[in-house]
Amino acid sequence: PTKNKPTRKPNPIRIYTNDFWEMYTKCQESGTVARYRVHRPLCDCNKIQNRINGAKRIFIDNNQSREENVVQDDDGEISGTLDGLIVHPDTKGIPCIYLCSNTQQSTFMEDPRSGELQLKKEVFSSKLPQESPSFKISCAACLLELEPNGFACVVSSSPELVDIVRDWGRKCVDRKRQQNAASLHADHGDFLLRLPRTALVKLKQSKTRAAWKDTRDEILAFMAEQDVPVYENEQVSTDLELKLGHHIESLLQLTSTKKGNESKDSEDALKEELHWLVYGYQDTKDGKTSVELDIPGGKRHLGETSLEAAIRETEEETSMVWDERWIVQVLQDQRKQSEKINRYYILSPPDPGELLVGDD
Repeated sequence: PTKNKPTRKPNPIRIYTNDFWEMYTKCQESGTVARYRVHRPLCDCNKIQNRINGAKRIFIDNNQSREENVVQDDDGEISGTLDGLIVHPDTKGIPCIYLCSNTQQSTFMEDPRSGELQLKKEVFSSKLPQESPSFKISCAACLLELEPNGFACVVSSSPELVDIVRDWGRKCVDRKRQQNAASLHADHGDFLLRLPRTALVKLKQSKTRAAWKDTRDEILAFMAEQDVPVYENEQVSTDLELKLGHHIESLLQLTSTKKGNESKDSEDALKEELHWLVYGYQDTKDGKTSVELDIPGGKRHLGETSLEAAIRETEEETSMVWDERWIVQVLQDQRKQSEKINRYYILSPPDPGELLVGDD
């Protein structure tokens, strides 16, 4: 008969409750940990439950440790949740967690932003020496369900209006480069482009290579008309790969209706041709050129609102700065779990004649 292997008990989980720096230092003993993730109070996400279920919990406060008196189920398993904002290293095998004080669910849910800002202050305190390895801290999906990531797209039935914003954005980029060539963010796009939504839909829905090439060439023609240099000779044009980023595809889906298994543009969208302002990245590797089109936006920072994230990300990726007066519509997909954490702002400048460049 085959012997059952004994179940290996998980390592005790060390829960730091007073000083993020204590937990950070302990994590670095296992090697450089560059990423940490924040979960909401009483989180039941698998990543947290897999870390704490079945493990002894050792709470550490000012280097003083105590073992929690826990209740075990009939199988002797320890389970439960932690009431407070939870920070854990986004790396397997490091049994450490930071539990932010005074952020219990009853308090946190009254004002989630204040709780996040408190944690942010603790994480980026002056206790961290300057020579410490850099690290990133991001919000888990359970936290983003309360305040999603932010994305933005200038949309109009008037191509002239979108062109005005595009040209203004290009001037903002030129102004930054004149002031300091290194001032552009690492994620800054290579160009701004106005495209009809129908062309983007055709590229997304192309089912054959021939259909994709036809749409690619149509978009390349728009790029040439708008002085976007992508290729230097006809051969590069023939071989060029053109693709859409995840978030522009999500917004295309969100602005369509679904009938059966087919995505169909809504009647409102078909009443008039809409033009979108997109940005793009160009990359050449092994002699092959590829271009990716997307809309600005990204993950929100700790203590940041969706709107603040969209505004910051837009400036980082396009150099353009907008505010809430630009918003004409806010969209969020409540059908897909993976998209509930993203919010999309549809924009139009309130007065195109007042667009400013830099300090002008």
